[in-house]
Amino acid sequence: MIEKHTIFLNYAEALKAIQNDLEQYPPQPLLLRHLAQLILGEKVLISEDKHRTGLWIAVGEKGKCRLITYVQMPEHLCSVLSNKQLSYDVLAKICGCVFQESAYTGSQFFGKEKGIWVETGMEDFKCLQCGQCCRFLDYHKELTHEDYLFWQSLGRTDIMKRVGVLKRAGENVAYRIWIDPVTGRISEGCPWLIRDSVNNRYICRIHDVRPGICRQYPGSRKHAGMTGCNAFNLRSIRTSKKTA
Repeated sequence: MIEKHTIFLNYAEALKAIQNDLEQYPPQPLLLRHLAQLILGEKVLISEDKHRTGLWIAVGEKGKCRLITYVQMPEHLCSVLSNKQLSYDVLAKICGCVFQESAYTGSQFFGKEKGIWVETGMEDFKCLQCGQCCRFLDYHKELTHEDYLFWQSLGRTDIMKRVGVLKRAGENVAYRIWIDPVTGRISEGCPWLIRDSVNNRYICRIHDVRPGICRQYPGSRKHAGMTGCNAFNLRSIRTSKKTA
């Protein structure tokens, strides 16, 4: 039996992960409706507006209704979360809804730190080398200082010359990848990606030393689905056919 891949989040990390999820994707109306009830509480009256652009929210039976659009809703819910102390059980329910996987309370470090265990579904992931993430996702601002120092320690000037460095007071404060060394502009595609036409797949020429943003993708089954990765779907189809 394949062991479930899980991550542990303490209270603050769970709140940050929820905020990141709600902010990085387009509005998720079904999720936001469910979260509004969980986060705002049972005493809050919630109904969708007739044009399905947002939620009418009122506190108490005689409370004044306020329309919050689905575009505004992530910021509103995150603001409430940051000012509200939830039980770990409720936080686990919210994590389960947001990440679309099983989430449950627990601890780590022999019970010293309490938090939420979240299943990611990554035990089912196997890259198809379709190149979709490398060709279409916006990763240009995601290079870390650790990535840069790693390439520097390896003497990989070929990689570093394609990195734009923003300095402040002589210190590197931000990076941009991948830069065309001739024009100084961001390249239209990843310069390290080549297509293997024989096997109909893409190959990364710096795979062993690729940036953290590439190594960590997709991170979860939901992130894969929201960003166009089909690895989970295709593997599920193949598994179903074999089982049948």
